Amino acid sequence: MVPISNVDGYEALQKGMADGGSWAYNGVFLFNWPETFKPGYFMDMGGVVRSAATENAVMNREKHDSLPKDLRETFDFLTWRWDAVYFAQFIDATVPVYEKECAKRGIQIIRWSDEEKTKFDVLQAKQNDEWIAEMEKLYKRGADAAAVIKLYADAHAKYVAPAPVPIEPQLALDDTARVKWAADWDAVWGKPTSTWGIGYKAYSNQTGLHTLEGNTFKP
Repeated sequence: MVPISNVDGYEALQKGMADGGSWAYNGVFLFNWPETFKPGYFMDMGGVVRSAATENAVMNREKHDSLPKDLRETFDFLTWRWDAVYFAQFIDATVPVYEKECAKRGIQIIRWSDEEKTKFDVLQAKQNDEWIAEMEKLYKRGADAAAVIKLYADAHAKYVAPAPVPIEPQLALDDTARVKWAADWDAVWGKPTSTWGIGYKAYSNQTGLHTLEGNTFKP
């Protein structure tokens, strides 16, 4: 897998320099890649982690630390909760929309079995070992590389999934889902017509989401 910019993706796919790419449905369709080239299939390998995708917020450390404490905490909270948790939930919730688009275009969807996913996990672990060995061979920093892998492994072992985030009910594909999503949205944001997060309005119960008690946010 070779990382390239999104802009370069159009030419790479159109001219056949790239066979495909690792991305969620929404990215592919929002960038209009199915119109740039004619993909034959999407392969569901089992989640964002296996596709090597991440969500990042980059800020100068000195500038970050110079912010007032309450503003800094709000920034850290938003980049985690909304840039990561909401984004992941949004991708999952909108999968049926893009699967419908695939059906329109005759694009096949291939889902890996649990057995295939397990094989992938084994290969991923082997790749970690090879990377540690290479870091030692090239830079004499194998111990540092192993410490990095252990850091992620320990964090993964202690991970508790955050409480789910409601998705805008107007994105639902049928009335049953729309009713449920509207109730979920209303329970958190106050009413389905809330414009929270758009940048110019927030209801009273949306202004105090700074504390996670257990695994549930308390306004």
